[in-house]
Amino acid sequence: MVGGLFALMGAAMLISGDAADPASAVLFAVIAAGGLWIAFRSCVMGVQIDSMGLTERGLGRSKVVPWCAIGAVNTGDGPGLAPTEAPGLVLRNGEKVGLGLSPRTPTPQSTPTSP
Repeated sequence: MVGGLFALMGAAMLISGDAADPASAVLFAVIAAGGLWIAFRSCVMGVQIDSMGLTERGLGRSKVVPWCAIGAVNTGDGPGLAPTEAPGLVLRNGEKVGLGLSPRTPTPQSTPTSP
């Protein structure tokens, strides 16, 4: 949705005539193209599993991992500032492939019980 809004904003600025000079025309074209890219990639993001292996499609790239290259599947701390648990693959060559982020579920705290 955000990508679509940026694409519409850039296209509207180009069409409305606010891009009188070449620099602003280039800027609005880049905003529109970036918005279209984000809108397109967000529609195809995800993980696809088939007989050949696993395909992870992210916002900027896709990675195909054949079954024979997967060493382990784990859940660990994901990238970023927010605490997350990110499922991922550890390949036989040591490379790590993230499969998306999910919010960390809080662990139950032990509460003292009264007698």
